[in-house]
Formats: sequence, structure tokens, C-alpha cells
Amino acid sequence: MDLQDSGTEARFEAYAVELASVLGHADRVKPFHDYCVGLLAAEGRKSVEPLAALTAPERTAAQHQSLLHLVGEAPWRDAAMLTRVRELVLPAMTRAEPIQAFIFDDTSYPKKGTHSVGVTRQYCGVRGKQDNCQVAVSLSVATHYASLPIAYQLYLPEEWVGDAARRAKADVPEEIEFRTKPEIALQQLHEACAAGLSAIAVLADSAYGNDSKFRAGITAEGLPYVVGVFSSMRIWRPGEAPPPRAERTRRRRKSDEKRPEPVTVEKFAKELPADAWQTIAWREGSNEVLTSRFARQRVRPAPQAARGDPAPEEWLLIEWPEGAAEPDHYWLSTLPADISFERMVDLAKLRWRIERDYLELKEEVGLDHFEGRRWRGFHHHASLCIAAYGFLVSERETFPPSGGAKARRVRRSDLPGDYRPRGAAAAYPAPRAELHRDVAAALGESVGTRFAPMPVLWPTTPKASSTAVNDTVGLTRKKWKICSGPRQLKKILLSSRGSAARPVVNSQEVNSSPSPQPWSASRPKPTRGGKVSFAVATSIVSFRAGRPPADGQLAMTGLVIASSNAPTRRRRRSPRAHPTLPRRAAPRSISPSARRARSCPP
Repeated sequence: MDLQDSGTEARFEAYAVELASVLGHADRVKPFHDYCVGLLAAEGRKSVEPLAALTAPERTAAQHQSLLHLVGEAPWRDAAMLTRVRELVLPAMTRAEPIQAFIFDDTSYPKKGTHSVGVTRQYCGVRGKQDNCQVAVSLSVATHYASLPIAYQLYLPEEWVGDAARRAKADVPEEIEFRTKPEIALQQLHEACAAGLSAIAVLADSAYGNDSKFRAGITAEGLPYVVGVFSSMRIWRPGEAPPPRAERTRRRRKSDEKRPEPVTVEKFAKELPADAWQTIAWREGSNEVLTSRFARQRVRPAPQAARGDPAPEEWLLIEWPEGAAEPDHYWLSTLPADISFERMVDLAKLRWRIERDYLELKEEVGLDHFEGRRWRGFHHHASLCIAAYGFLVSERETFPPSGGAKARRVRRSDLPGDYRPRGAAAAYPAPRAELHRDVAAALGESVGTRFAPMPVLWPTTPKASSTAVNDTVGLTRKKWKICSGPRQLKKILLSSRGSAARPVVNSQEVNSSPSPQPWSASRPKPTRGGKVSFAVATSIVSFRAGRPPADGQLAMTGLVIASSNAPTRRRRRSPRAHPTLPRRAAPRSISPSARRARSCPP
């Protein structure tokens, strides 16, 4: 598609001019434009150096310094940039429907060292375990068709907040204090509500929803929520509640009077009857409509403190897929009591939009490609990535539902394929191009097609004679030999021509394993009668003298074992190896004169 005819390039130029108004200085407009172009057009790594080589190949060094100053040193405000992106993109996003949800989540960036701002050993979502990483908290606005991050802040661990030397080296602002991730999320929600934004519900996963203060903060903003909770979350069953506080101050009741106790949501879900579960579909996936089993009940969350007041009733939503051993997800929700079951499931499952945000921001725009270590550069790069992603979101909303599948991209510089500007990254990761193995696959080429086929089995034809078999797999004159490579195999074949021994295949073992299995070969054990049995891949091959193989039943691999015709003699056991005999002392050498003295009588 011609980009000039479609108007995509003209729309991007107008979009970049609007965003450049918040940069605060005219000298930052051109680097900002080039940085966004590089994020949208560059392939592979999208750090400052490759972007400079792409956007200004004739002056890479100067462009590198200009982009580095924009992202690492220029004092423009990230909040103003994200606000302007939101104002430009939301009209296109909300053309079909209003904002459905505020979605909170965090994303992690694995790191090796300890100098990058905010890096510490903590839970890393990318790795799925505790690891050395940075974590940033974000707030996204979402509809059923698109979503956009509108707030983004790095989580600064407590060990960083109290270390003045590390704060100064990483240029952390003085007003930044320690706050937990739910506290950062509540601050972002407060700022969004103060800006006039509204949504039907607030969504978050169990890392945030299990915090009662986080849920109370959402309620204080006047918004309902659908947040995940852990399976260990304690609730009161329907119709049960803790006794009033005045009654708790009196004497304890008699031991025979049973008092209701809260239960975990997992135990409560397993107590529900079969008719409480319904199969509900919430959206269309890539292959089929997504469906699962759900149940919901009105419950009261048990307070985390021992003397907390009873909480009001909320919805408990449970997902238990068909055939699963236990429920998968649990949600607490303050949605209205008369909301439909399908609508509640639809809102709870809308949180997948923020997962899609992070996937596209990292893979398409290079959110995790920043190589700086300071606070300002980390947030500037994220703001520029969100700005470039916002343009993609606005362009996506212009596509008709039945439009073509052609992607619109910003025009790249016309550079030859082997061009390497001074200061740019090497064209190949290896020092010599001919030694580089990880060459990108051509368009439409499967990765597996670049590997040459390697035969594992050597089947013979159904009508192969015993003489042909002997010529193919001969037997040496040694007792037995193992061949583990093509050179040794060639030596065996050349040295064993004319042998009268013939390999025999146990057809019962072959027929029981018709398909190739993983490699398994045991060391052959010589037995009487000139027979050697061993397992090779899918069959057990026996070598016996004077017996031809059955037709179509011989299968060999790279491991070849040959045996002689003569019966194998049993090896005499050494006295040293016998467990009951004493160890024989080694003979001592004596001189001839001493030997004669011993032989002469006294």
C-alpha cells in the first residue's frame, strides 16, 4: 500500500507535531520525531544506537548524541506527554463505545547488574519467579476493541529509598518516597478521576485485589471493582456474619455453643452444588469462542484484622473449567446486585487487554529495549513508547471491520542491505559474518526447513537377500565391536566383507514398536552360541550364524554391533575380583645369589 496515498504518513506528522508541544524546547522536536519514527520502523533492537543509525545514517554519531540527550537528559514532563497522548487517542478509541474499565497491572524487566534504578531481587512476571529485575506499575483505559496506558511509574524498592548514594547516582527525584504497588496504583487512579475520566469498573489481578486497603481506596473514588483474590482469601458464607463488636467484649459463650467461622474461597467453591455452575462465553478467541464454567454468590469478605468491622456484601465470582481438578480464578466485585451473570464475566475477563498492551509495547515498540540506568531515562523511554503505541491504536481504529489485512508502516530510509554506518551496531553478532549461525529466515520460510534431514533408520527393501544384508552390515572377526560414527562404520563394512554370519531380527520386537522411539541402546552381553542381543531404537537385533533375516524386518541405526561365528568363551574370573579370596600379594624380585642361597641346604 502506498503510504502517501493512504495518508498515514501525513497523520503521523500531525500527531508528532501535537505531541511535540509539551516538550518545552524547539530543539527537542526533531529528535522526538526521529525517535518515534525509529520505534515504529526499526527492526530488532530499538535502543538509542540502532535508532540513530536508521533515522540518520549519514550522521549517526551526531544523531546518537541528540537522541541520547532527548531520552536521558532533557527535562520534559512525562505526565504531560501521557496526558497529551490520551487526549489525542481516546476520541478514536471511544468511537464505538465508552471506556469500559480502568485496568491496573505491573510489568517487569529482568536485569543482570545492580546499578539500574529500582533493580532488586523481587518477583519477576516475565520469569515467573523471584529474580533480579525492575517493576513498573501502569494504569490503562480499555474498551472491548482497544486499550491505552495513561499512567506509568517505576516501583522503587525500600532498599533504594533509604540509600542516598544510589538515589543520587540514578538521579531519583527527592519527592519520590517508598510506596507499595497498590499505593502507586491508587495514586494513579486518583489522578485519572481528577482529570475527568470515568469507567464502568476497575480491574486488577490478585496481587492488588487481595489488599483490602486497595479495594477500599477504589470504593472511596466512587467506582465499582472486579479484582482477583487468592484462593486463601477468607469470607463469610451467605447468611453468616461476625458478631457485633459489643458482643465480643462480653464473656465468652459456653463451649457447647458453636460460633460460625469464615472459610477460604477455595473451600467455599468446592462446597457449592452442581446446579450453581453455569457455562458462559465471554468473547471470541483466535480459534473458537472462549467459554468456561462460572459460579457467583453474595458473600462478606472477612477482615484481615482480628477486630475489624463486618464488610458489606459483595459478589464472589468463581471460575472452574470443565475437567479441572480445582477452580482457577476467584474475583471479588462491588458491581450492582442486579447485574447479569454474562456482563459480570465479560468485565472480569476484560483484563486481558492490558496483557495485550504489554505484549505489543515490548515486541512492536521496544518498551523493554532501554539500556539506561537513571530514573529520567527509564520514564522518558516509556513515555515515548506509549506515544508511538498510541498512534498505532488510533490507526487501528480507522480500519473498517471487513478491511484488508495489509499493515501500514512508517516509511523507512532507503539504505542498502549491507550498509553499516560508523558507530552503528555490527551487522552480525559474530565477528565474522560467515560464522554467524542465527541468520534470519526469509519471508514465508519455516525455520525448520533450513536444517538438512538426518536419517536415523536404514531400512532394507522387502526383498533384500541375505547376501545383500551381509554386504551392508558385516561382521568382524573380533568378538564384538560397537560403531558410533560413520568412519568406524566404514571400517567395519570394509573389514567384514565375505563373512558368513547373518543378522537376524526378532520380528516380535519390531512389530511391537513400529514407530521410531527415543534413542536407547544397551551394551551387548555375549552369550553362548555366538549370539549377541541388543536394543537399537525400535527393534531388538540378534546376530546368529547361519540364519537369514526375515524379509522387510531389518532396521538399523548408527550403532552397529558385530559378533563372530565362534561360541563365546566364558572369561575366567581373576582371583582379585572374587569377593571371598584374599588379595594376592605381588611377587617380589630377588637377586640370583639370594635364590641360590635359598635353594642350597644348610
